[in-house]
Amino acid sequence: MSLYIIFLKKNSIASVLISAGVLTLMLDASIYGAFFSPLIYRPNMGVTYNEVQGMKFLFDKKGKDHIISILDRQVAWRFCDLFFGWYKRHQRDDVIISALPDHFGYNESPRFTYRDYYIILMEWQEQLYGNVLTFKKDKEKFTKFTKEDFRKFRNDPNVNEIYEGLNIEIYKS
Repeated sequence: MSLYIIFLKKNSIASVLISAGVLTLMLDASIYGAFFSPLIYRPNMGVTYNEVQGMKFLFDKKGKDHIISILDRQVAWRFCDLFFGWYKRHQRDDVIISALPDHFGYNESPRFTYRDYYIILMEWQEQLYGNVLTFKKDKEKFTKFTKEDFRKFRNDPNVNEIYEGLNIEIYKS
């Protein structure tokens, strides 16, 4: 209502600009709190409490070994930003963006071949790859990871589970 009055009155351009600035600030503040992100510094629909707890455990215990995630290569970076801040994350050389080969490399070797890595598996990643993501390649079905790949990975003697939460598992190779 007040904006309606301001625009109907022939006030100065300054009052219109001030009103628009106030509205823009209010909109920015409401959008920042509305979307889910680790940047809001609390668990939410985008980042669950269990994922925060699991990643906190990992960063507290891991030492200098590297972290990799199968689907979202930046999972480790996002949580590092959450715990330590953006600037300190860029000073660390143990948080790298690295992706696992298709099928965890089981199509080339019967065992998991990466050594001295922490591997993050989140429930949504397994559901997405195991149930949803399939690609067509030359009229053949192609998947990056299958349910069988996840089963092989969990049973691989070269991989040890070090943390299990409701929707996050962390392994050491």
